[in-house]
Amino acid sequence: MRLQAGHDVAAAQRTAAALGAFVQAAPSRAVAAYGHVADALVAIARGDAEAARAAFEAAQATPDLVPWDRLRIAECYVPWLIEHGDTDRAAEIVGLLGDVTYRNYDAAVLEVRLYLATRQHAAWQAALDRADALAAERTIDPALREFPGPR
Repeated sequence: MRLQAGHDVAAAQRTAAALGAFVQAAPSRAVAAYGHVADALVAIARGDAEAARAAFEAAQATPDLVPWDRLRIAECYVPWLIEHGDTDRAAEIVGLLGDVTYRNYDAAVLEVRLYLATRQHAAWQAALDRADALAAERTIDPALREFPGPR
């Protein structure tokens, strides 16, 4: 969906509509949350930041999601928040992941992104070390390994 929204907004809108129809036919909280994420990605592709934030927040507010679902939502929302300068909200969402950041590579990388954006060197290094330990055969984006100098 993210790739589709970046290249063909109309196709992404059709995919989001199909997902919405699926949610209506077989309601599930997790599926509904992903429907909100799809709506957010379409809004991003249209350049509608307000609609994107509202859809991401609706996904985030979905009750009773398992940690896996919360992580998948955060993987889409947190980088967008960082890109838009809302590191406080990004930190809240990463914080809601709890100890998942100590057990899951993708969650650890989100933490690396957050601490890099907020220029918290010690926290960034600790998160990077965790991500390295969890990486197995995966490669961490080299840009995440470069801590910026003073502003």
